[in-house]
Amino acid sequence: MHSVSPSDRALVAFAIEWAPYGGADAEDLFVKFGVQRNRFLHLLQAAMTPRPSDLGHLRNLKATLCSDLLGAWNDTPTHNRK
Repeated sequence: MHSVSPSDRALVAFAIEWAPYGGADAEDLFVKFGVQRNRFLHLLQAAMTPRPSDLGHLRNLKATLCSDLLGAWNDTPTHNRK
């Protein structure tokens, strides 16, 4: 758990929660994190970047989860996207 900071965990949890819907809309992202969608996705990717201290299996897990989340947020249209 120390591989992801508490603030980064909030980003990841939010991304997981909204992944089945193609991601959150612009208003939800701005209210929750104060950023636009592209910035949120950049922050998510940075949060999931493996650290040199991560064990091999954790590095693979982070890379896979990041790829899956970014794919879910980019491939599926969101209702009410602004």
